[in-house]
Amino acid sequence: MIIVDVDERPWSFDREGGIIIYAMNHDPFEPEVFDELEFIDSTDLSAANGWDGGPCFIGNANFAFTNITGLYRLVITELRNGFFVVDFKWTKGRKSVEVIKIEYIDLAEELYKIHLPLPNLAFFTAVAINKEYYDPDFKYWQTELIIATSNFHSFQVNLHIDRSGTIASH
Repeated sequence: MIIVDVDERPWSFDREGGIIIYAMNHDPFEPEVFDELEFIDSTDLSAANGWDGGPCFIGNANFAFTNITGLYRLVITELRNGFFVVDFKWTKGRKSVEVIKIEYIDLAEELYKIHLPLPNLAFFTAVAINKEYYDPDFKYWQTELIIATSNFHSFQVNLHIDRSGTIASH
């Protein structure tokens, strides 16, 4: 389970926010049903491949798990610029996650390249992993995202992620 910690007025850019990852502990003697495993914030995301630095203002997040590789894939929108893809592993009984790779796509720049610049009040506010497919012959992931913006459009983004976790194309 994840909880997205977002400022109550995210467009004011007062607070960066973060993602809290929880797991059910299945311990009948433990008073808490869920254990907090990780808090991912701007500091963690600043190490992403493709991110030019500075604070990350988080809008939303969604994640998926696959049995084929045992990876969790967390997609996080950054309000002004695009989105992050965080691959991590977790094993039942562990009290933390192992972050494998963090990638960043500057969607605002990609849209500008195809002559579709965002209006000033458009922010990347929501994301959903619509479907994910693993190609066993070529050993890559094809992930389809739906990213919604405020005051603009929604976008479908197709990612091809190679076996190392690098976004090969989008």
